[in-house]
Amino acid sequence: MSSQMMIRPLFEAIDKNMKKKVKSLSDDQWIEVLECSLEMMHLNEELAKKIILRDMIRNKINGGTVSDKFKDVDQELEILIPKLVCVLQREFAEQEFVKNLMLFNSTKTECKV
Repeated sequence: MSSQMMIRPLFEAIDKNMKKKVKSLSDDQWIEVLECSLEMMHLNEELAKKIILRDMIRNKINGGTVSDKFKDVDQELEILIPKLVCVLQREFAEQEFVKNLMLFNSTKTECKV
């Protein structure tokens, strides 16, 4: 399942950033997490290295345009990425540590965690 494949890289990125005292994930870190999903792996295989999804997503983040030859892939990404983020969000919220953190935060009026 994609959610299980993405959650480990997500926690690894969070852990890495915490050690460096970085408060948010970079675009590249998010892309790395999404690339661990079965759907993105499959799409990368379909493209047979004609274009790398990572580069395509980076280009979209930076406001660039996509070549007409990859418009179908672009449309697929427009649908796939929000779905994967939603799956990842649900999986993240189900992690025991996150549940406990949310419970802890709900009992504090001025919590900084």
